[in-house]
Amino acid sequence: MNKLILLSALLILCLLPVLILAQENETIIKKGNKTIIINKEGDISGLEGLKDLQNLKKLKMEMDVDVPRLEAADAPFFGIYPADLDFPKAQALSYPNSYGVLITGIVPNSPAYEYRLAEDDIIMEIDGKKALNLKEFDKLKSVYRAGDKVVLTIFRNGEEKSIDFVFGSRTPPQIPGTPGIPELPRKLSPGGGGLGWVPTFYGIEVDDINAMLDSLSFSSLPEDGVLALLGFAGKGNVGKGWFLGGQFHSFADFKKKNAPETGYINIVDYDFTTWGITLDKSFPLANGLIAALGAAVGGAYHTMNLVHTNG
Repeated sequence: MNKLILLSALLILCLLPVLILAQENETIIKKGNKTIIINKEGDISGLEGLKDLQNLKKLKMEMDVDVPRLEAADAPFFGIYPADLDFPKAQALSYPNSYGVLITGIVPNSPAYEYRLAEDDIIMEIDGKKALNLKEFDKLKSVYRAGDKVVLTIFRNGEEKSIDFVFGSRTPPQIPGTPGIPELPRKLSPGGGGLGWVPTFYGIEVDDINAMLDSLSFSSLPEDGVLALLGFAGKGNVGKGWFLGGQFHSFADFKKKNAPETGYINIVDYDFTTWGITLDKSFPLANGLIAALGAAVGGAYHTMNLVHTNG
């Protein structure tokens, strides 16, 4: 008998339109002027008059009930309005992949606001794990807590970007500086690169050069061979603190002296030049203070012109 009652209830649910109302102690299902009530004990009323259940061959019911959930005080707070990404939107944003979560809006004074996330950004990954869709995104986010640091991979303006992100908390309200809420730490930036004048120090072998200079009574180059080169260097951020660039530097030393015993003039023109392609990793230590470690591949040459002339 219980199976017959349950099957009857499911049959009515399949006859659209159906209105389902969830109350505190019972669920009310309405179809036209027919009403079925299921209370918290599982008892069902309102099934009188149902017939021909033997004709039912297949039944599929999918029911989503929105139940307010109590969220933990340390639950992670993003501060975005997310949505599943559809194909037309992906095309409009020139996004080449078939997964991701679209940001349709930003909550003011939220972590997303602080870290400069924006509408139409596409969240691709959280700590290297793909956000395939909105449901998977919520699942990935659920393992974190307020204050946890993650790396977000997003798609914006035709390129992927990595953002070091710190989750906030929903309670109390997300207003930086409010008592009880720590200020969101601002990420130290490694910078974006650029072009500028850069001094560089090189160490080379100068013994032979100094021997020639001494024979002509000219002052020598530094005995340790460390030369201060002047020139230009430029580089651009290629992601995650890595920079690709190039540099060109040179050192020049021009010496001229009269040779009284001959009436001639001795001239020495020394030049050391180097250039190369650079790759380095930057480490921001404080605002305006960045350390970097890298390598260069390129070439260098030095020349020494000796002139002995009577003009």
